[in-house]
Amino acid sequence: MVPYALTGYNEFFSGVDYETYQQSTNLIKQALELDPEYVYARAMNACLVTTGILLGFYKDLEEGAKLATAEIQFALKQAPNDPNVLWCWAVVQGFFGDKPSAIVALERAKDGNPNGPHILADLGNFFMQTGRVEEGLDLVRDAIDLSPREPRLFIWHYFMGHGYSRLDPPQLDKSLIEFDKALALFKAYIPSWTGKFMTLHMINKFEEAREAFDMMFELNPALGVEQLRRMVKMGIDPEEVSDFYVSIIDFYENEEDRKLPS
Repeated sequence: MVPYALTGYNEFFSGVDYETYQQSTNLIKQALELDPEYVYARAMNACLVTTGILLGFYKDLEEGAKLATAEIQFALKQAPNDPNVLWCWAVVQGFFGDKPSAIVALERAKDGNPNGPHILADLGNFFMQTGRVEEGLDLVRDAIDLSPREPRLFIWHYFMGHGYSRLDPPQLDKSLIEFDKALALFKAYIPSWTGKFMTLHMINKFEEAREAFDMMFELNPALGVEQLRRMVKMGIDPEEVSDFYVSIIDFYENEEDRKLPS
């Protein structure tokens, strides 16, 4: 089961689109078929389900929330102080709306693995979402310095892009640079396109924003506008910021049918 779990983990971080998500999920399922009590596979499954809900790949929200919670609770009972399990727990908590608890879990994970780049980057992201923007940016920079060839680097540049947009005053030129870096590394990542088209809108480049908005759906045929709204609501705090971003999505929505395939 270990090779299946490790391959699923690596597949997941090589690029988060619908295809790689399904491949990762299938590999983790194979690991769990061989050993239903394998802690890391259970924790990773919780992360996958949560990410699937966030990105619109997992259709049944209620079922997914129950499954992710059950999986991470099982893993925590078996390995309550393991940094990787705590990191997965933070992912589940953070994207289901409890970012302060996610920060506590990640700080515990950091105590056990002070130089874990995934832990630092996600802690930085949740810091930025809860108002600690400068601290958050520093942590994500630390993660990039520690692992400059990391497959997940595109997500970290996405974090940086949103961090610059939350400074006072916002540094939207730097945000756009970071989103472009993220897309150069992995072109189909939905949040990077979301950040790019919103930033272009905020600097009044409406035509380019429309092109970026349409490209997001072209590259991600499984994406629908409602899933995009949900992703913003789950992934961005505080509420007034996510509401503002949803209003931008509403501005660019057109009459095309962009529903998930049956």
